[in-house]
Amino acid sequence: MIGIVNSQNQILCGPVNYDGDHIRNLVFRMGGNSAVVPQYEPASVVKCGALAIMPVSDPCTDVEHPEFYIPSIGYWYVNDGVITRDLSLNERDITDVRSVLIDNLSEIRWNCECGGIVFDEKTISTSRDDRSALLASAQSIADDASIQWKTQSGFISLDKQAINELLTAVTQHVNRCFTAEKNISDQIDAETSFTTLTNLNLTELFDSEYQAQTS
Repeated sequence: MIGIVNSQNQILCGPVNYDGDHIRNLVFRMGGNSAVVPQYEPASVVKCGALAIMPVSDPCTDVEHPEFYIPSIGYWYVNDGVITRDLSLNERDITDVRSVLIDNLSEIRWNCECGGIVFDEKTISTSRDDRSALLASAQSIADDASIQWKTQSGFISLDKQAINELLTAVTQHVNRCFTAEKNISDQIDAETSFTTLTNLNLTELFDSEYQAQTS
């Protein structure tokens, strides 16, 4: 991103995403020298007659986990050839932090729950629709019958025993997902430190808890 300033370092335009043709047109309309406007975004100040194109440094883009903070953002200003603004961060209430983490954890569990399993060297979908279809097939198939079940690499033939084995594997997978989510949720609810909570790696925690259910 860049901004356009005058000789008094007053910001006339921006910050805006850089497009050479658009910026050239803006500089021309503002009375600057549009001939020197580069086609691609510059990394340093470009003098354009009475105007200058300046790079932008936005501290808001450098905040890790902004959802855990209430930002106080100042006005844009010029500092040593760069357009920037001041930013201060206030910690959110611990209850709000827990709520964010629980929501993020739920999404991780959902992705794992519906992400599939490997059964008989084939990747099987575990979406809720496919699980419902699998349960219906297990309940209705005759003892001497078989069905065709679609995997990511093609169809496989399943008899009644194989269907029940697959259903058991899928059910265990789903249970492991929810058990992992509950265990981590309990940890989140019990933790009172803002720093500890905001440094939790939920993906790693979930993977560890899920694997613990298989051992």
